[in-house]
Amino acid sequence: MGTICAHHDQIIANQTQHTTILHQIQQHLSMQTLPGHDRFGPSEPPVPDEGTIPAEQPISDEEIRAEPSHDPTTI
Repeated sequence: MGTICAHHDQIIANQTQHTTILHQIQQHLSMQTLPGHDRFGPSEPPVPDEGTIPAEQPISDEEIRAEPSHDPTTI
């Protein structure tokens, strides 16, 4: 029974320590937020600069069916 109580006390101590660390992290993150700044990100998409690589256009189903990437007989 003593072992169970000691283990329980250790669990409570760990939980308390983790809660304290989590609270410190939350405070630190809120301090980094500028006043009036939305923490969840901009409401408008960012404007890409000249060095940004454009996203590839999606491939249509017709193009996928028209050109197989391998010889179907070797599968």
